[in-house]
Amino acid sequence: MTRKNIQVFAVGWFAAACCIAGAYFILQPGPNEAESSSQAGEPTEAPNPAALSAEQHISFLESDGYVVLTQDEYNAVQEEDTPPEDGQTDELTAILHIEQGMTSGDVASLLQQLEMIEEESLFAQKLQESGRASSIKPGQYKLNNTMSIQDIIQRITS
Repeated sequence: MTRKNIQVFAVGWFAAACCIAGAYFILQPGPNEAESSSQAGEPTEAPNPAALSAEQHISFLESDGYVVLTQDEYNAVQEEDTPPEDGQTDELTAILHIEQGMTSGDVASLLQQLEMIEEESLFAQKLQESGRASSIKPGQYKLNNTMSIQDIIQRITS
């Protein structure tokens, strides 16, 4: 290609880019057009809040899909959702099945899946520190989530 051909080619690309940019900015819908072209299930228009009563506020919010609760209803729902504060938690019991050839990491992973421990790395570390990582015995063990890591280690290695 000659220098002249390259210049004509570049001018053509520049002109095309200018046309597309001009069409993009000139033909954009205005604010009123954008609202009218939005989806049919659009929220209702907000009236003047100072002129509405509490019932009108509630009906307006409910028409937009919100749920409105009084403070007493809200507190009742919050009390239902909070766990008991007297320290009583539901005891979770599970049976751990250890097969021949499982590593301490495999056992820690199973214990975490059964929700007997929170962190498998902490369990593996405690198992290594106690020197019993290689003395895990195959079998089935009944465990619960109130047992300490030391209790679990004692149970699966003896």
